[in-house]
Amino acid sequence: MSAVTGQLRPLALYELTDQIGQRRLPAALQTLGLLLNQGASPLALLGALGNHFRRLIRARECQPLQASVVQERLGLHPFAARKLAEQAKSFSPRRLRQCLAAVRRTDEALKGAVPLEARLAIERLVLAVCG
Repeated sequence: MSAVTGQLRPLALYELTDQIGQRRLPAALQTLGLLLNQGASPLALLGALGNHFRRLIRARECQPLQASVVQERLGLHPFAARKLAEQAKSFSPRRLRQCLAAVRRTDEALKGAVPLEARLAIERLVLAVCG
């Protein structure tokens, strides 16, 4: 339906972090493109992704990895804790550290360390962390 009507509402950033947390690459790339087309700043998106991966790391450290434990230890709303716990299960601790390192490299690229267009740099990050 959206192919006919277009995007009727602005996308929220949480939609991108949820798709990445669920490792849904096609949906994440589509949402990223829509967010950028709506004027979202690549640096703001990068900051949100970095924050999301830090939260996933903290959730992954909760033992047992259950929503109630994540909620208590991280002080989150039950709905947010449930989503975070489920997403954290799909990443190993090592993979989460790799994702955070990819965020750092993208940050450096966006700030001029690598001659790369901002949109391409953030798209590469989404490809790297969803893989």
